[in-house]
Amino acid sequence: MLRCERTCPGAGRTLLGGMAFGWGVFNLIEGLIDHQLLGLHHVMDAAGNHWPADLTFLASGAVLLALGAWLTRTDPSQPRASSTR
Repeated sequence: MLRCERTCPGAGRTLLGGMAFGWGVFNLIEGLIDHQLLGLHHVMDAAGNHWPADLTFLASGAVLLALGAWLTRTDPSQPRASSTR
């Protein structure tokens, strides 16, 4: 049986960061293409003014993307390349 602890690649912060990054990318792409460019649907179709909800959806995507990148880069269990020459 494989035991995965803090040193296991893909566990902890790296996994959570990757998931948040992926959700953020999806929200941005889906929000820009489906909501804005193609107008297929909006976050709140029933409301007369859909812009606040659509912009909030895009902002949530940007926040998730940034959070995911930060979590992945600051994971102390992942080895980092040395910057010395």
